[in-house]
Amino acid sequence: MNDVYFNIGCAERVITPDLGAAMAGYFFARKSAGVRDDIFARAFALGDGPSTLVLVSCDLAVITAQIAAPVKNKVMERHGIPPHQICISATHTHTAPEIRSVNTSHPYDPAYNDRLISVTADVISAALANRFEARMHYGRTEVEGLSFNRIYRLKDGSEIFGRGKSQENAIIGFAGPLDTSLQTLCFRDRGGRVRAMMVNFACHPDTHPDDHGAKQENLISADWPGEMIKSLRAVYGQELHVIFLQGCSGDINHVNYDCAWQKASGEHKTLQLGRGIAGAAMLAAECADPVAADPLCAVMQTLSIPYYTRDKAIMEHMELLRAKAPRSRKDDIFMRRIEEWPYDGLNADVPIQAMRLGDVGMVGLPAEIFNGIGMEIKHYAPAAKTLVVELANTWATPYVPTTDQAERGGYGALPILSRHLCADAGRRMSECAIALLHDLWN
Repeated sequence: MNDVYFNIGCAERVITPDLGAAMAGYFFARKSAGVRDDIFARAFALGDGPSTLVLVSCDLAVITAQIAAPVKNKVMERHGIPPHQICISATHTHTAPEIRSVNTSHPYDPAYNDRLISVTADVISAALANRFEARMHYGRTEVEGLSFNRIYRLKDGSEIFGRGKSQENAIIGFAGPLDTSLQTLCFRDRGGRVRAMMVNFACHPDTHPDDHGAKQENLISADWPGEMIKSLRAVYGQELHVIFLQGCSGDINHVNYDCAWQKASGEHKTLQLGRGIAGAAMLAAECADPVAADPLCAVMQTLSIPYYTRDKAIMEHMELLRAKAPRSRKDDIFMRRIEEWPYDGLNADVPIQAMRLGDVGMVGLPAEIFNGIGMEIKHYAPAAKTLVVELANTWATPYVPTTDQAERGGYGALPILSRHLCADAGRRMSECAIALLHDLWN
């Protein structure tokens, strides 16, 4: 089994926008003023024939159905690969162009979206045309000190984002768990050379990399995942193909609130994470065992999950915001979104994807997912080697907290502002993903 080679194809294409493009990632409008480093769409095609699986990673904040669906349709027309066998995800860099048409404070460029669809479909075709024989190796290691749970529990049971001096006496601990595992799938050719690598790790790419030694959130950049790829290529060669698959990082970022000397953003932080996580990926890859890459199969199920519906409490909160003086930009946005919320009583279509790569499982979830949900899926999955990828295939909601955290008021759980679905959405998505994985193993 471990001596079986199979076909894998890899390709990448630049998706850097023109200067002046609206940028995603924050509650204020920004336009790109420069390019620190190019952003890419990267594709791996695993296997051949009707069972081919395709994995795409784009250096974007999110992936929407308006991008993913046309790409998958083009690939189906060209190559006969059905949509459920294609996973298109975002690395979640916060220094990339806005592609969402629903975000009125960050006007997107339809022409860029059309280009993105075309380039992403083309990079998949290029991967399918650029195949070589390889053996798949699975590796895993723990990465401590580079990622942190950014939500804290207070004595009154509520939760907050980050920590400041005013909350120090009220904080009693982290609000959720932290998955420090980094997983790799390493592909070696018949000569034993590492030709391609997937890296799965959970941590927000939100370091504002710059080229002047100062915070520059309006420079286009792939953030630390881009630096990670540069570091890996410095060791394995520039021809190495790497895709980064973002783990469940809805409540996970890179800020060590307990360490005053570590900067929270800027070039130093970008390089620290890129190099550190690349080092962990190399350790995992160099110790990786060969695993079976057969069978290759996938399934997707679309859940109908209720949207959050406004209640008395949220309307009272809006009135408190209205009376607040002075109000922050975030307050104004929150108040406006409560007033304009169009989803009361409606349901959202939420696609859950599961793949089997021989001995390895993979799940694609369409939002920023709290870490505990990813850990639960891994715990109950039929394969110990299971990767969970967020921001895959569409953008069903900004965040999905665990059910118990959904009502505690922390960022990522705030209804309308950061949580669009009902409080129980995370449990439903987790249970569906686990069931789909078991179906594939059965």
